[in-house]
Amino acid sequence: MADLKRSVKPISQWTDNELLAFNIRVEDAGVEAFFNIPQLPPPTASPTILNNLDKPPGTLLKNDRLFFAYKRDAEGPLPVEAPFSRLNFTMFLLDLLEYDTIRNSLVGLWGKLPFLMGGQRIIAKIDLFLKSVDELHEYLSIVHEDKHPNQDPEAQVIAKAIVAFHHNNCKRMKAGLQRLPDKDTCAIVMERTAPIFYRVHVTTALVDAVAVLAYPQEETTVLRFIPPVPNQEMYSTEGMHPLANRRSVFQCLEAFKAVIDS
Repeated sequence: MADLKRSVKPISQWTDNELLAFNIRVEDAGVEAFFNIPQLPPPTASPTILNNLDKPPGTLLKNDRLFFAYKRDAEGPLPVEAPFSRLNFTMFLLDLLEYDTIRNSLVGLWGKLPFLMGGQRIIAKIDLFLKSVDELHEYLSIVHEDKHPNQDPEAQVIAKAIVAFHHNNCKRMKAGLQRLPDKDTCAIVMERTAPIFYRVHVTTALVDAVAVLAYPQEETTVLRFIPPVPNQEMYSTEGMHPLANRRSVFQCLEAFKAVIDS
């Protein structure tokens, strides 16, 4: 694919064509290959969350009540008056599962990372991120919300992962450290309440190639993991509403913490 045309594209316009043009291949992985464990761990969410399709009657614990409220808002059409309802649900899930305990980090919204591509400045808009609070403030993981039906969320989150890796290396150099030659950037694409997990193996060679619109000789492999729900075809529509799906997603979210921390 070295002869494919490469041009400056806003990240919102990245598609499979850009992945081919920069020698990037997405590969579905099993539990062991993706999470480095033989099987998914048990979910840590409460029995109320795991065993009730909708909010049960009676008084609930705060996190149980918030789960059903945020899920209801995230499952519906994106309202004009509440455009962040789906991101709110995702942020709640990360807080519920204590993602901020990974390397003493914080969960943040709306990161804007500039990147020079073909001599032009583009912006990677990170919807949601996990960031270390040490002196480097590195991006540990990113979340991309799939909210535009005519866009390619997979290509976009891969592009954002490349830029996040580049920014982490820039911070390292400012701190007097050497650039990392490569690293897996952990990412999630969230469609309503249906997450898909990614490990984007980014190298400095890939970053440099994208910057100058060149074809990297070494192929980049991106691992993708779709939660093992009973009905894969309906997953993006049903999300975490069916109890079997909900349990599977919570298992994946729990296992993903160790991948981010590795």
